Amino acid sequence: QIEHIQAVRDIDAIISTEGIDGVIIGPYDLSGSMGYPGEYHREDVKVAIENVIAACKRKNIPSGFHVIESDPANLNQKIEQGCTFLAYSLDFFFLGDAARNGMNKVKRT
Repeated sequence: QIEHIQAVRDIDAIISTEGIDGVIIGPYDLSGSMGYPGEYHREDVKVAIENVIAACKRKNIPSGFHVIESDPANLNQKIEQGCTFLAYSLDFFFLGDAARNGMNKVKRT
């Protein structure tokens, strides 16, 4: 799990370690380690994420990503970037989506 800026800095050594089959990036914790908890859309955090994905591509190591939001477009974006396995959102986002969708249906009737 790549969840700290130091892991980003050490990514080449990490993915060169015997037995490492892949890495998954945790953007929330990574942004926190950079001093911006939860601000994983900041340019410097995105660059750190892109550096990990690029390093994995160079070494032919699978990279994964935890997509926080429940928007499928974000999953597709990470697939297009080259991530080969994904963690998708969080239970409270899915519950919130369901509640909002249900309430919107109630309001329309």
